[in-house]
This record gives sequence, structure tokens and C-alpha cells, in this order.
Amino acid sequence: MTTPAHEKRWTRRVSVAAAASTALVTLAACGGSTSNSGNGNDGTLAIGMASDTLSLDPTSCAPPTYCFPAYDSLVHQTSAGKYAADLATSWKFLGSGHQTLRLTLRQGTHFTDGTELDAQAVVASMDNFLKTPGPNQSNAVPVDKVTASGKYSVDVHYSTPVTYDFALWQLSGQNGLGTIVGPKGLANPKSLNTTSDGIGPYKLDAAATLKGSVYTYVPNRAYFNQSAIKYSKITLKPMQNARSRLSAVESGQIDWAQAIPATDVDTAESSGLRISTGKLGAAPDGMPMLVLAQRNTGPLANVKVRQAISYAIPRTQIAKAVYGSSATPTSSMVPAGAQGYNEADTNLYPYDKTKAKQLLAEAGYPNGFTLTVFDPTVFDANNTLGQALVSALAAIDIKVNLVSSDASAGTVSQQVGSGKYPAYVWNAGATGTFSLAKVNFSAGAYMNPFKVATDPTLEKLVKQAGLAATQSEQNTLMKAATARLDELEWAVPVASVPTLQATRKDITNVPSSYLTRELDPFSPVTSENWSPANG
Repeated sequence: MTTPAHEKRWTRRVSVAAAASTALVTLAACGGSTSNSGNGNDGTLAIGMASDTLSLDPTSCAPPTYCFPAYDSLVHQTSAGKYAADLATSWKFLGSGHQTLRLTLRQGTHFTDGTELDAQAVVASMDNFLKTPGPNQSNAVPVDKVTASGKYSVDVHYSTPVTYDFALWQLSGQNGLGTIVGPKGLANPKSLNTTSDGIGPYKLDAAATLKGSVYTYVPNRAYFNQSAIKYSKITLKPMQNARSRLSAVESGQIDWAQAIPATDVDTAESSGLRISTGKLGAAPDGMPMLVLAQRNTGPLANVKVRQAISYAIPRTQIAKAVYGSSATPTSSMVPAGAQGYNEADTNLYPYDKTKAKQLLAEAGYPNGFTLTVFDPTVFDANNTLGQALVSALAAIDIKVNLVSSDASAGTVSQQVGSGKYPAYVWNAGATGTFSLAKVNFSAGAYMNPFKVATDPTLEKLVKQAGLAATQSEQNTLMKAATARLDELEWAVPVASVPTLQATRKDITNVPSSYLTRELDPFSPVTSENWSPANG
């Protein structure tokens, strides 16, 4: 049977030598092994995390780095932003509508509970993700259902045409939907806080894990690719203070300090550390913005008010003062390197107090109004951006009541999702237009907790991009969707801030730059898999 030309363009067959994982955190302290034999390589990879995780169950794992060691995903996103095989070895869209993606699974692999990976196991895991409330659930939009099309073949069905890049990103460990959990873990989700049940090079060591203090992983001897195991132990330590993380990596207490401030780069490099730059940006600073969530009623329901707020923000001044010289001021929600990036929008709302006041008056608020803004420190250290917003908006007679929170990223997602706050400081780094339109701002998602109706024009533009026959055409059409999204101003971006990671130089294969939301040391791509210098 001849394959149609459009289908050939969408078929990707990639083989991979090593496999990645995803580990999440919630725990108790029981069971587990503390073996220190690591495939001939003695040593620990100790990671200083910028925040704690809500849970070790992949449905609530945030940030996903906590799940990377123990859970492989269907597709792997490389540090260059490309896609490689993992638990799925190939994929293709069926037909020209781009609403069904068929995955061929890797055979001969087993979960830590001993069950073989097959289509039924994948369907059960993805169904569980779709049905389980939590901070990651909205990441599954617009998946409609997942079905088995053969013993080792799975079809992912979407409610709307999706772009190639978005479909694969959604099935990667960077998102969570494609992070596959075994049947035993699914049967008892609470057990995932003490016993991981994935397919990955490592597994959770509950006896050496303490919630909020340290999460420990040891080699998984049932893993199908033992050459991917480079360490005898992996530890992830929540260290919310950035300076503490930097001091710890400088002194050798940890090997990798996540998310160090740009102002500390010179200090880190003079200490002999390697700096990796996340060009897209990710938590905690990547694309800092003020989400204007309550758009059903009140002043924020008026687009002129939202645009007035945007004009009132002195982005260049704030970017330099808060995020350093490496930050790029921008009016667009889509960072350079992400699908849909539209350079024309980066200065769509230049600083203009006169224009801002004019728009407020036209909207019926000549004397301003009072706005409560939730400002979590996990996204805004010391509330510096929040304070800058208070000052900037006061200049156009908008009084900001700033509400701070020191909670973890997972808890903050729950607080925002409660619908208590009309506006809040957030980060949506490493996100393209399709994800913003269909996931981040979907009804009930963390950037739309008030379930505000979507925009028909934006929906039309996104659908057109999804139906385009080639990736190049999709990327071009996505720019038009970005222009509409930025015009609506559902959120006010401030800057694009690269995420800076500091690692010790005795670790090999650490990229100098990366185009993913999170840096992944446990890549299934052999050339990217981190290892000790003597490994």
C-alpha cells in the first residue's frame, strides 16, 4: 500500500541508544535499596533544585526534573529542541487532518513492577493523566482520547488539528502526558511517593529520601539500556535560595545548581564552574509576566485596560534592574526559539504612560482602580518584579495590593487554580503559541482559572496552522496566531530571561546552551547523557 505524500512528510523514525526518565516527589521513608554500585562508575550526581515538588506521582510532578531519573517518556526532546525516540520508536500522523498521531512502541522493555511495556499499559497511563486533577492535568489539552491500535501501537486522538512540534513536545518528559507509569503504580498512586514504577535508568530509593530535604535514586537493574546508567546515585535537594545553591556547587556539596541569578555568573565562572544557558527560559524567571486572569468581569475584562497596563510597564528598566543584562525586554508572550516567535511583536507595547492613561479613560477608568496581584517568590525572588509593577501601575492610578507566597511551584499552581486572585506574577518560559493558546489558556488551566471563553479569531488561526502540510508552513502561520494572542493581552510579558545553570566541570556532556524547558541530565541520546569525567 502506497503511503500518501503528506503522510510521508509526517513520518519520523528515530532510534535511540539510551533512555531517559522522570521522577516525582512526595514521600515517606520506607523500602528501597542504597546500593552504591553504578555500572562500574562510582559517584553521585547531586542536584540543587530551585523548588520542592508537590508529589513524586508524575501527574503532579513539578518541576519535572524530579521525575526525569526514574520515568522515560514516549518521546525525548534533546537539548537542541529536536525530538528523538524513547519509549516510542516512531510516529506519524494518520490522514491530512492532523488529529490522530500513531506511535510505535519500543518492545522488550519492562516497568520496575515487572510488567512489559505494551499499548494497553501506555493507554492506561495516559488515561490516568487525563483524568487525574492536578497542576499538570491541563498539559494534556487538546487530547481527546488514547487508544491501542495494536499490541505495540498507540493512537493519540486530538479534538483539534495540532502542529507537529506541539504533539511531540506534549509527549515528551518536558510536559508530562507522555511520562509512562506502570500498572502497579497506577493501581496504588500513593505508592509512587515511596516506590517509582516507570521505565528509566534509575529508581526511587525511599529509605534515603526525605520529603522537602532530599530525593534519592539508585540504578534500575531492570532498565533495558544499562549503558545509560552513569552514576551510582542521584540526589535532588530542594534549595529555594539561589545564593545557597550557588555556594553549595562552589563548595562541592552539589554538582549542579539550578537557576542561578545572572548577577552571579561572573562569580560562578571565576570559581571554575560551567554555565549552561537555557535560551528559551523556564522557571523561575524565563518569561516573567503578569497574568490578567479575571477577564469575565471587572476592569480586566476590557482589552483596553489590559493594553493600558502593558503600555505602563517600563520593560527595559525592569529587565535590567531585576534580571540583569542577559534579559531581553519583550512585549510578546512567545520567546525567540519557540514555535510562533514573532519578532514584530517584541516591542508591540513600548513604555508610554500617556497612551496608557488614554486607554484607561476610554475604557471607563479615568481614575484607575485597585488590583490584587498574587506574587509567588518561586517565580519572583524577593518579590522584586512585583514591587516594580506596584510602582509602574501607580503612575497610571492603578493601586496594586501585592500578596506574596513562599510556597513551592506545585502549591502555587494550586493557589492560582483556586480562582482567588484576579492577577498574578507567573512564568511561561519555553512555551510556543500552540501551547499557550490550547493548554496554558484553556478553560480552568493555571493561566485561565476563571474559565474565560477563548477568542474565535485566535482559535481559527491556530487551527489553520495545525492543518498546514509542512512544519515550515505551520511555523509561518503560527506567527499570525502569536500576533493575535499578543493583541488580546491576556498576560503582560516583561522580559525573556535565559535560565542559567551552574555545574562542576568534572561532569561531561553538559550543553553550553539548550532549547528545552528543563535541562535533562538523563537523556536517551548517548551523546547528551551526563556522566562523571572518569565515566
